[in-house]
Amino acid sequence: SMSMQRTTVTILPLRVVEEISSTLRVISPFGYDWDFEDSEFRHLALFPNATQSLVLLGTNANLPGGYPLRQGNVLLWNQESVYLPNETYGFQTFVRVPDRGPTSSPNAFIFEFGHEGTSLATRHAAAVVPATEVRSLTNALLEYKTNVETKVNTVTFQVQTVTQVPNGGGIVIQGPLGFEFPNPCQPEAAAMARGSTYQVEPIAGKVMSLPSDVLCSFEMGIAPAGRSTIRIAAGA
Repeated sequence: SMSMQRTTVTILPLRVVEEISSTLRVISPFGYDWDFEDSEFRHLALFPNATQSLVLLGTNANLPGGYPLRQGNVLLWNQESVYLPNETYGFQTFVRVPDRGPTSSPNAFIFEFGHEGTSLATRHAAAVVPATEVRSLTNALLEYKTNVETKVNTVTFQVQTVTQVPNGGGIVIQGPLGFEFPNPCQPEAAAMARGSTYQVEPIAGKVMSLPSDVLCSFEMGIAPAGRSTIRIAAGA
């Protein structure tokens, strides 16, 4: 799930509990844009005359409607097709991963049979499937005690990781020239999670101090384009 890269999404199994004639809309999380050619859309069952490059193992029926229309994070089969119970449909194709997960909409894939319907009889079914979180840093925050020039200051950094940082990995913090830290530096535990209440409450129980074996170093860049850089290495 590296950001801005294409990754494979497999939708399987896709089933209905009764026979329906319906359109289908699949919405990926906001920012996950579908990015594929028809030749990269696997949706056929393993029948004798099936195009092998379009076969998706695990299905026993071709996906009704064939290739979808796509725009951004939406796939749409806008013509009604017949879906049968006891059949296993599915598809596999590519989506482009965003820089970070959505914050103003669900981090989930939404499936809608009959999305355009105006009654329960024509809005046949829907489902929501949670998506894997994007491997990015989130909830970053910086606080300091004073902004008086040349004063010794205490700076608090906060960031939330999605995946584990292995031995040899680490975090790089870059700032403007002129900010100077000790080298080597010694991170201290912050008092608590930072941010507004709605930001802090969901992560309060997950807040952790840096491990005791990290190695912290500082490097002052060279003007005019240089940066002040803190490197925190894991498992040092």
